Amino acid sequence: MKTILIPTDFSSSANNALRVAALIARQAKAEIHLLHSVRTNIDWAHLPIEKRASYPETLANIEKAESQLEKESWKPLLKGLKIHTHLVTGNTYEQIVHFANKKVKADLVVMGSHGPDEPKELFIGSNAQKTMRMAQCPVLTVKKNFKGKTFKKILFASDFAENVNASFEKILDVAKAVKAKIEMVFINTPTDFKNDDNINQIMDRFIAKYPGVKFSKAVYNHQLPDRGILNYSLTSKPDMISLVTHGNRHIPHYLLGVTETLVYHSDFPVLSMNIK
Repeated sequence: MKTILIPTDFSSSANNALRVAALIARQAKAEIHLLHSVRTNIDWAHLPIEKRASYPETLANIEKAESQLEKESWKPLLKGLKIHTHLVTGNTYEQIVHFANKKVKADLVVMGSHGPDEPKELFIGSNAQKTMRMAQCPVLTVKKNFKGKTFKKILFASDFAENVNASFEKILDVAKAVKAKIEMVFINTPTDFKNDDNINQIMDRFIAKYPGVKFSKAVYNHQLPDRGILNYSLTSKPDMISLVTHGNRHIPHYLLGVTETLVYHSDFPVLSMNIK
């Protein structure tokens, strides 16, 4: 893992995402790309310089953002890391996805997220949801109150179907970068109930594809996948929850709605990767 993209709106949630990204970057020896997008309906990049004075509010917002982004890049927690800053204008989520998929070809996106008792801020909410749907790399969402400093255990919740493997390997790259063990959990629901022998066979087949990787296994019975993951995580106490989502292009057992529920309600960071 070489490149981490951090969209920031300079909020408390984004600041904590930056802290977590810095921890991961140090372990992975990765470069950090800090991105801020000034929202405007004007095609600022193609607007002639002599016409920009006609938009004093946008000019002021850009100047303020430039100063804030510069301050972010000099924070003590980033000392010793290679930092790149990017200030862009336009649609926020489109810029994040463009930078993640094409401009810097990120190996990981780290974003702030909000909980049910927090207002939605500039970069989170719908932008995080859209980024999770469209990013070609894993997206890690972090709440402002998360205090963790290490990632020793990553909980991977899945149905462990064959089409999960390629995307799981991206999650595995993150786990290897932070030297985390992976705990697998299968949420057994009434609508897709399986007996223990069947579940163990499914999980063992999955594990067999990754020799040398340390896995532990768990099965948790619950009416709903998302609530099952949330409840099990309270017992397991992982440093991060991860799962492969099927975005808006497939009809799976684990829908993107499960990921969104986890991002919204879990106190743990949530790492999601779209199915390939």
